[in-house]
Order: sequence, then structure tokens, then C-alpha cells
Amino acid sequence: MPLKVLCRPGEGRQRGTLDDGGSRGCGRCLQVVDTTERDRALAELDRERDARRTAELDAAKARVSHQLVLNECNQLRQELERQQQQLDLLR
Repeated sequence: MPLKVLCRPGEGRQRGTLDDGGSRGCGRCLQVVDTTERDRALAELDRERDARRTAELDAAKARVSHQLVLNECNQLRQELERQQQQLDLLR
């Protein structure tokens, strides 16, 4: 979408676009820029950052959970070995 140039009444060109040969109007005109694509890209970037943050938290939780299960497994393995040793002594 082209840039719009809006001038106050009586000052240079009334309305026009900047893509019509490079004329810039009176010099004190308000330039309005369509930022729809920029806003959409920034919103997408925010969503991607949130998704990444969520994924990183989920991965951290999974690592902690995995470590807890490994610790429990090792404790159970050690307990099983102790029980087997006691059983061997009783035989």
C-alpha cells in the first residue's frame, strides 16, 4: 500500500500518494504509513517467542521428571540387590 500524504487545507497539495513520481507535498504534511504487515509480523514474533518459552519450560519439566524417575529406579535397584543378598544369606 502506498504512503499517503495529507496536508492541511491551503498548504500545498491536498491529498496524494508518495508513489506518484516522488513529489513530497508541502513539507509540513502528515505521512500515514500502513503498518498492518509490520504489526502482523510483530504479533507472530510474540506468538513464536511464547511458544518457544512454553516448549523450553516443558522440556525442563520433562528433564526434572526424568531425573526423578532415574533416581527412584536406582534406589529400587539398590533395594532389590540388598534383598537378594539377604535372601542368598538365608539359603
